[in-house]
Amino acid sequence: MASRNQGMVVIGHRGWPTRFPDNSLEGIKAAAEVAAMVEVDVRRHPSGALVLSHDPVTGESQAPTLDQVLATVSSPLNLEIKNFPGEYGFEDDHRLALEAATRARPGDLLTCFFWPTVDEVRLRHPTVATGLLIDVGASVADATAHAQHLGHGTLAPNWELALSQPDEIRRAAAAGLAVAVWTVNDPTIIPALAKLGVGAIITDHPGLMAAALADRIST
Repeated sequence: MASRNQGMVVIGHRGWPTRFPDNSLEGIKAAAEVAAMVEVDVRRHPSGALVLSHDPVTGESQAPTLDQVLATVSSPLNLEIKNFPGEYGFEDDHRLALEAATRARPGDLLTCFFWPTVDEVRLRHPTVATGLLIDVGASVADATAHAQHLGHGTLAPNWELALSQPDEIRRAAAAGLAVAVWTVNDPTIIPALAKLGVGAIITDHPGLMAAALADRIST
């Protein structure tokens, strides 16, 4: 996650959802103009294609394919693999993630809430950057240990979780892990996150948050 703001950077969440539909080509392209990276949700269409969608795809869909986005947007992408037990379309052999990994470019990042999925990518595609998504109620210390053991380079905790476990976030950052916090839409919490060593904020408002970070640098 290369910095455009001498430290913390912005990642557009599902593109730029406050201005465009989630995971749309228009939103992704717009977010890429102001953010260091753009996060998108990757699922499998019933046809077998990899498409961008936050929710399961059970029938006809106008969602862009991952290949379309990769051909259109040169900026780094955070490919969030939507593969979780109990959800429609769950693949216990992690094929969705492994296919996405074959398309990942240098600079792209692949993440998932279901850690065995990114573990398998790490094992089969060791040159692909991978990270662990961490929801509220989880242990940052456990995630740090897991990431270090398997070789994942990024932790992506919920912002409330990050602020509730500050010492563990500091330890993760000090250990060399990139910390990207989601979903941060309030500029006033940027200073608190910066003090923890957070390197990136995933946000629905990439323009607003990029401006807020630029103001921090200039003042």
